[in-house]
Amino acid sequence: MTQDTHLSLSVTLTPELRLEQALGQALKKAGIKNPTYLTKLTIAGTMTDGDFLIIGKRMGSTLLELDLGDAMVVKNKIPGWSFYVRSGLLSITIPKSVHEFGDGAFSYLYALQSITVHPDNPVFSSENGLLLNKEKTILIRVPAGLEGEFIVRDTIKKIGTKAFYFCNEVNSIILPDSVTEIDDLAFSECKNLESVFIPKSVTSIGEDIFYGCYKVPSIEIDPDNPLFGSKNNTLFCKESLSFSIHLTPELRLKQAIKDAGIRYPSSIKQLTITGTITSEDLDFIHEQIAITLQELDMGAAIV
Repeated sequence: MTQDTHLSLSVTLTPELRLEQALGQALKKAGIKNPTYLTKLTIAGTMTDGDFLIIGKRMGSTLLELDLGDAMVVKNKIPGWSFYVRSGLLSITIPKSVHEFGDGAFSYLYALQSITVHPDNPVFSSENGLLLNKEKTILIRVPAGLEGEFIVRDTIKKIGTKAFYFCNEVNSIILPDSVTEIDDLAFSECKNLESVFIPKSVTSIGEDIFYGCYKVPSIEIDPDNPLFGSKNNTLFCKESLSFSIHLTPELRLKQAIKDAGIRYPSSIKQLTITGTITSEDLDFIHEQIAITLQELDMGAAIV
């Protein structure tokens, strides 16, 4: 049999039969020794962490469609960094047995266009290729291969941690008035993100939401938002706090503010520092506080 450049295979795994062996048997049965491409893979039966590694290492550059809809995943979890090599995968179907994703489970899936979840999954759901919670109120993951402007649907209340992680071709994100929370690193590593609109309904924003964005996105915040504003493409908190701290060689300003329970450093309008100030502290003031700081007293500090 000649090589097939568009090969589709289905395998069923057992506790004794792992993916690498099952693939070898299926290819041999099909009379294919060295397939140029394995473009679609359907897996049923029991999957282990090792099976996910085989997918990433052996098929990452050619596999376009991965259907796990009938698989039973060990520990009910897709492990972190499952597709550690750069992958051209376009679509993935998540089974009902998956209740958790490890950190970075969707990393390196730069071409991914669609995520589909088995309808009987008790934790997750999907719509229009997006990964959502079961109630469809939390946007958990946007496929990294999507491009252009992204308008979040008006039933979403929360943008999850790393929801847009490595969505390099998304250049604009518009959030509806239904959104009240934006989790940590929500828009991180979006290399070409140019603008984000945050509505007045958002009352909670996590840390480093634009971490790793090469371009400084234009941040537009509804002027009626009671808690947040933007200035010079920098997000700040409208709260007005006074904060005094004595820094030691072991205690840095960032940690001191965190220890004090202050979630948004930009809410500090009056800052008094005594003790030892380092360049790290000065950088933190410049990057996180200076845009809204009204009064800074370091007269009794040692720089």
